[in-house]
Amino acid sequence: MSDDVFPVGAETVALEKDEALFYEGDDARTVYRVVEGMVRISIMLADGRRHIVDFLQPGDMVGLSAAAEYAHTAEAVTATKLVRMPRARLEAAMDQRPALARKLFTRMQADLVAAHERLLLLGRKSVPERLASLLLLLRDRQPAGGEAPQRVALPMGRTDIADYLGLTIETVSRTFTKLRSGGVIRLADTYTVEIDEPERLAEIAAGR
Repeated sequence: MSDDVFPVGAETVALEKDEALFYEGDDARTVYRVVEGMVRISIMLADGRRHIVDFLQPGDMVGLSAAAEYAHTAEAVTATKLVRMPRARLEAAMDQRPALARKLFTRMQADLVAAHERLLLLGRKSVPERLASLLLLLRDRQPAGGEAPQRVALPMGRTDIADYLGLTIETVSRTFTKLRSGGVIRLADTYTVEIDEPERLAEIAAGR
């Protein structure tokens, strides 16, 4: 989302690692845009388990909702910086600027498509397909034009990945090992993956 949604000089919010921006059920009075870092979006299931529904990166908006309360919890994966705007001010700007309203509507449509893809990821894909799909998603959402397009930053821990994919930590670790031993990826360090065989990873994600 481009910066024209938020005015120059918009208030900045800085979060430490694992600090909450807001909790599920809080009044949805503010919208945010990620400037630096990463935000995880999660919900609590009826049985008390946490399910992560998204990882938001620079440029993504947080807290954009038509409901009176936030439907999820937003927390910083790493040290994170955001800008904020009162929801009432954003709604007034949308009334005055139809182009802005269309842009936000398009964004919400894209978010809905992404939610449907996540349902497919969890409901129909095998374990290797899920992890391969996540790695490709994170790669494709990174800023374009980097020197290492097949290097994927994974600032989130294995627990976060497991809660996103609907798996156990042990299963996530075993699947990373399988992809690594197959020469598809390399672990450059704890938080970075090098995709050595991007075509093969795409085939795995597609179930081929």
